[in-house]
This record gives sequence, C-alpha cells and structure tokens, in this order.
Amino acid sequence: MDTPSSQDPQMPQEDAPPPAQPLPPLRQDLQILEGPQMAGGAPSWLLYDPLAHKFHAIAQRGLALLSAWDALPPPEFLAQINQSAAQPYDEQDIEDMTGFLYAQKLTSVPPGLATEELAAQERAASPPWHSTILHKYLFFRVPLFRPQALLRAAYPFIAPLYGRAFTVLIALMGLIGFWFALEQWDVFKATFLHFLTFEGMMFYGLTLVILKAIHELGHAFMSHRFGCKVPIIGVAFLVMFPILYTDTTDAHRLKSKRERVLIDAAGMLAELSIACIALFAWSFLPDGPARSAAFFTATTSWGLSLMVNLNPFMRFDGYYLMSDLTGQRNLQEHGFALGRWHMRETLFGLGRARPIEASAREQFWLICYAYGTWIYRFFLFIGIAILVHALFPKAIGIFLFSVEIAFFIIKPILAELKNWWSFRMDIINSKRSLLTSLGVIALGLILFVPWQTHVSAPALLQPAVQTQIFAQGSGQVEKIYVQSGEAVRKGQRLIKLSSGALTHEAEKSALRISLLEAQLARRSADAQDRMAGEVLQRALRKERANLAGTKALQAALDIRAPHSGIVVELSPELHIGRAINPQQPLARILQPEQLEILSFASETQIARIEDDARVKFIADNAFAQVVTGHVNFIAPTNEDVLTEPIFSSEFRGPIATKPAGDGSARPAAAIIRLKAVPDKAPIILRAERGIVRIKAAPQSPARAIYRRIAQVLLRETDF
Repeated sequence: MDTPSSQDPQMPQEDAPPPAQPLPPLRQDLQILEGPQMAGGAPSWLLYDPLAHKFHAIAQRGLALLSAWDALPPPEFLAQINQSAAQPYDEQDIEDMTGFLYAQKLTSVPPGLATEELAAQERAASPPWHSTILHKYLFFRVPLFRPQALLRAAYPFIAPLYGRAFTVLIALMGLIGFWFALEQWDVFKATFLHFLTFEGMMFYGLTLVILKAIHELGHAFMSHRFGCKVPIIGVAFLVMFPILYTDTTDAHRLKSKRERVLIDAAGMLAELSIACIALFAWSFLPDGPARSAAFFTATTSWGLSLMVNLNPFMRFDGYYLMSDLTGQRNLQEHGFALGRWHMRETLFGLGRARPIEASAREQFWLICYAYGTWIYRFFLFIGIAILVHALFPKAIGIFLFSVEIAFFIIKPILAELKNWWSFRMDIINSKRSLLTSLGVIALGLILFVPWQTHVSAPALLQPAVQTQIFAQGSGQVEKIYVQSGEAVRKGQRLIKLSSGALTHEAEKSALRISLLEAQLARRSADAQDRMAGEVLQRALRKERANLAGTKALQAALDIRAPHSGIVVELSPELHIGRAINPQQPLARILQPEQLEILSFASETQIARIEDDARVKFIADNAFAQVVTGHVNFIAPTNEDVLTEPIFSSEFRGPIATKPAGDGSARPAAAIIRLKAVPDKAPIILRAERGIVRIKAAPQSPARAIYRRIAQVLLRETDF
C-alpha cells in the first residue's frame, strides 16, 4: 500500500497555516514632502494626507519602508525589502507601520477585500462610542469661516506691520507708556477698580473677545505671509468654555525653523503689540470704560495670554513653540515613549533599547517633559472633574466626576499595568525588580501599618480666665486709672466715664421728685391735690425709680475690674474727653498664671481622641517653650460659627471658613472644639498660636484616606 507524500494535492493539509494576508495598498493621493531637520540634524520627511489635511513626520527608515511598500504578504515583502536595506526590517516594523496606516486611514481598499479591510480601518481609527462622547463633551471644535480670501485681500494693508520700523515704533510706545504709568502709579493701580462694576465687567468681556480675535488673526496673517494656507478659523469648547482657534497645520511643510516659530508666536506677539499701544494710550485717555479697557489690555490680558499659551504641557502655542525650537516634531509622542521606557527601566531594569534615538541631553529633557506633563495632567484632570461636578446638578455632577477620574486617570494607569503584566516573566527574572518589590513592600507597610498615633490640629495657648472690657453705655472719658501691663485687684477702678445726657436726666428727675414731694406736702390745703393724692404717689414712685436707674447707669460708667489679673490691650484711643460707645473694646484683663490650650479638630480626628489624652503644644514662634498637658473638654457637637477670628482663613488662619449672611465666619468643614490643661505652663500676657499634637488611637494612612473618601462620598450622595 502506497503512503501518500506530503506533496499529494489530494490529501488535505490540516496543520498547514492559513496563507498570509497581503499588506494593504497605500492611497494614491498621499504626498511625501521634505521636512525640516530633526533635533540631531538628521533629515526628516512629511507624509501629507490631503483629505484630512494632516502631516505625519517620518524618519529616514520610515521613508524607505513606505517607498518600497507593496501589497504583498508580509514574509515576501520583508524578503524583498531586506535585500537592499542597510538595516534589516522585522515583522514588528511591518506590524507597527500597518497599524499606523490603518489608524490614520492612509490605505486604499481593494474591491475583493472591501469589507474586511474597511472594518479593520474603522476599528483602528474610530474609538469606542463612549470615549467619543466623553471627548466631544470635554473638547470639540466648531468651524466658523474660511479666512483664505480675507487674508489675501487684507494682507497688503497688514504687510507694513511686519517691517522693522513698526517693530521699533511699538517698542518705543511701550517704553514711553511704561514711563508715563510709573509717574502715575497710584492712579494706574486704581484703574482696576472700574472692573468691579457691572459696566466694567461688560467692557472686560468685550475687550477679551477682541484681543483673542486679534491673537488668532496674528497666527493667520503670519501663516499667509510665509505662503501657508489657513483653511479654518473657529471656536473650540474646552469643558464648555469657548476658545478661538486657527488651523495652521500647513505650517508643517515649512523647512525654516524661524518661520515656524514666528507662526507659533504670532498670536502672542500681536497681543503684546496691542498691549504696548494700550499702555501708551492709557496716559492720554479720559477716565471711563475706554481707559479701563486700555489698562486691562496693557496688564491682565497679555499676562494671562503668556501664562496660558507658553504652557508646553497643553497643545497650545507653547507646545508648538517648544516642538519647533527643539526640532522634536512629535514632542509628546517621543517624550511619552521615552518616559515610559525610563520608568520601566528604573523600576525593573529590563534592558530594553530606547524607543527613540536621541542624544543624552535630548533624552534627559524629553523624559523630564514627559514626567512634567503627566503630573500636570493629573492635577488638571482632577481640577476639570471638580469643575464639572460644581457646574452640573448634583447627580449628573457626581457621574461626570467619576467618569473623568476613570477615563483620564485610572484608565491610563491600568493600561500601563496591563503592559507590565504582558512582560511579567522579564520582570520576575530581573534583579532590579527585587529592589522595586522591596520598595513596594515598604510603601505598603507605610500605608497599611497603623503607625499614626497622634493627630495634629491648630491650637491657641491662652489664659483660661480673661475678660474683654466694654462700657455699659455711651459716655466720655473722664479719668483713666490704670496702664497697660498693670496688675489689678477685683473691683479696682479702671476707667471713669461721664455722660452729660445721664447727668441732665438725673437732674430733671430730682427736680420732678422735689415738685411731687412739695405737691404731696401741701395736698391738705388744696382740694384738687387731696383728690389726686394717689396719682401723685404713683408718679413719685415712678420718678424715684427712674432716678435710681439713671444713677445705676452713671455708676456703670465707673468701670471696675471684674476679677484680679493684668491689664493688657488697653485701647490706645483712650484719652480724656474721648467719646466711647458700648461696642468699642477698652481693655482686656487676664490671669497669666492660669492657661488653657484651645483647639479645633475634625470629626475623624475627634473619633480617635479619648478623654484625658496627652497633648503637646508647639507654638509658631520657634523660640517658645513646648507645653505639655491633657485634654479636659471635648464639645459634644460641631461648631456652627467660628468665634475665634485668629483661626479663620479670612485672617490667614489655618481653618477654612466662608462668610455668612450675618457677618460671622462659618467653618467650611465640620470641626469640634476641644480644650486641654497644661501641666506646667509659662506666664504669658498674650495668646500664642501654634499646633497641638494629641495622643490618639493608632491608625494607618490608608485607613485615614479611606475614611476621608467615605466621608466625601456620604456627603455628596446625600440628596
């Protein structure tokens, strides 16, 4: 019996691999243009997609691969291109290029494979629907008009502004305006007050819109000057906040670094020029909205513009300036690739090759840029999440906040952890991973071991017995018996006030009493008085009571010490003849030998503090003595109003407060009052602010974070 050979066409080859799919053919309308030199001086090229109006930077190796691209199966194409390649390509190179072409829709779809190829392209180029909705909600663009015809018509009138004479004129106007403003500096600063009115805010908004329009036209006219097309000027919405934008994508084709940098900076240069003109005009404009608009243009507007546009961590002018100045065309992509590589090598020591060829200096600043961008974006996305939470109704705000955190913070972290899992065997076999594991274990111990045995809270060391002295009524200072710092006894006279109104009232009452007594004495001789005797008696009793009350008020003006102590904070405004009202503090009397520590702790902190817990007070003054003691009072309820202004954030205190309608300060978060008694305290004449460390039940940082998050969630989900 004959055994069939493996070449027998009649026998099915069950274990044979399926034939490789050919590479996707490139679109015929793509253009390859010579680009500017890269950071290291190497040449670069641009792959231009006219349909999407996009430029893709490619290096020499990518250019060679695209130039030889053919719709062959990958093995055949590799064999063909490696025959003449100086540095052989591998399957990963082909896979990476294919993924890039699919994602950017740069391939054509042959008739026979239309369904599969088109589906693969759409999957690579189109993100999931939920991601699309989220990104469109956070950032989307609305084209307004095509400015090319306007630029061509207006450029002959704008062209003289690019000359040296105009530059010198603007600089002189700015210097002269600055000199004039210095001579009227107080008036210049006071101009800002006009913005506090409704009319001022309206002019502020109008001025801002005009300046931003000039900013974008600056980009557009500079692009037109160097022969680049500007297809669109529109408005972008960043978290529903409108921002004008200009499409200067065509500037990528310019080889001159100077020209690209000028296009990047043109908006800021336009605003700076307007600011110089406004500063010059401010000295000559009359008071009113126009002068205030000039002030805003010369100060706040361009300052804010520089702060925002020079930020390289967002894709504004600063990012493109940095990219063009350094020659890094794909700044974020290169920086992020090097940043991820550096992080993995630092943590695990995998020995992988650098993903980007760069000098040591370029590698250093690109890695720093990547880490800086990640940190900036972390806090930016948290800020955006808090903003949308505040702008929308509570239920929607909580949902959007959660989505923001999940998509922009948690999702990238999980994606990186997924990459780590993919090469977990390399991580396990690396010696560096052992050190990293030890570091993770140490961090876990720090987070989860309950080593926090104290809580810290803002505190005040002050006399336990102290009294603020006020007058019981209005009067004039007749005599002052004490001085600041003088020891007094209980009942000792401090200040004597007199009141002309009370003296006059007492004299009138005495006269009326004399008259009533005379009427009662002669009532036997007068028939009418005898009949009104009871009325006269009631009037006399009333008048005597009125006189007694008046004398009591006069006696209250004789201010005496309510207890023994030392007079401090004697009002410097006290002098003989000075009028005093009951709301004016006159002095403070305290007992320096009896002190207490007053503090305010949060609810979570109070839950860990027991009665009679040991405390240690550390004053803000570094030379003050550390005071120890124990807790003797914990309030049963929260403080509705912060009665000690020294703790309030409105007076640079450590407790965040918000003003109430009645003028009081209300704590922004729940706080509870507690007091402590010092064991042995120094004698002090004024309160000292500091912090108090209180012995508390042990707690781990992880539990503290958990309790804080749970507290916030409970508060925010309470509808």
